[in-house]
Amino acid sequence: MIKAIIFDFFGVIVGDGFDATYRYAGGDPEADRDFIETLLEQSNRGLISTKEFRSRICSRLNISVEQYKASVKKSEQPNLELLEYIKKLRRNYKTAILSNVGRDGLERRIKREVLNQYFDVTVVSADVGFIKPEPQIYELTAKKLGVEPSECIFTDDREGYVSAAANVGIKAFIYKDFAQAKAEIEKLLSAGADN
Repeated sequence: MIKAIIFDFFGVIVGDGFDATYRYAGGDPEADRDFIETLLEQSNRGLISTKEFRSRICSRLNISVEQYKASVKKSEQPNLELLEYIKKLRRNYKTAILSNVGRDGLERRIKREVLNQYFDVTVVSADVGFIKPEPQIYELTAKKLGVEPSECIFTDDREGYVSAAANVGIKAFIYKDFAQAKAEIEKLLSAGADN
């Protein structure tokens, strides 16, 4: 029986993922893939500060911090339709965010008091020492929710993170858009109710 639904943050709750932000800032995410992956991992593990992360991006793209912040703001709009749906889900299920992000990365996009209206738990990689796709971060999220992995649904916009969640027993699917995600969640909840 499903008791909790876990959502990725970037590319699901907010924006279209870091590649979109990087493009808005004038970069080519495919050409700079190694640079981006290395930098994101350092930030997501809490090894570098937000200031250092921004500084390296700006240096690489030869833009100002203000230009980078404008790109972030443009690409990272909250998915209001999904958030309203999550509020309804929360009446009957526990909800969580599981995100690879640096410290305070969620709160810089959506205020903590707003997040608390939608989510029972937020798991931030830089705070817990694990990152997706490491199995420990999925198991820790379920534990914080007070449920078993098999009692969770998880959605993310990255295939590798969805597969890793499935490997620990979570029912997981790729997030494409709101309509598709809602249909997937409803289908999984309905199947879970039959068990």
